[in-house]
Amino acid sequence: MAEVVGINIGEFQSNIEKLRSSLSGLESSIKTSRTFDKTNIAPFTDDLENTIKAVKLLEEYKTLLDTDITTLEDTGEQMRENDENLANYNNPDPESGPQPLRN
Repeated sequence: MAEVVGINIGEFQSNIEKLRSSLSGLESSIKTSRTFDKTNIAPFTDDLENTIKAVKLLEEYKTLLDTDITTLEDTGEQMRENDENLANYNNPDPESGPQPLRN
């Protein structure tokens, strides 16, 4: 016997909103144009360079995550539409009562 495949759109949208909220929480106050004015000691300058690289990677990650969230939203909407179309396929007018199956 076949199992039911579907999407709980309310729960799905709630999870998408949680992802968007998490994405907006990924903020960095470090500016990538910073330099040291008073020191050129290698461990400090190396740490600053690595921190700047990490901030740039975080920005790339945020961009990728935003793209993934948008893809998930689109996929969820397509699933919802397909569910609706399948539900209406055999009964286009629910008020007209039972209909014979279409071939």
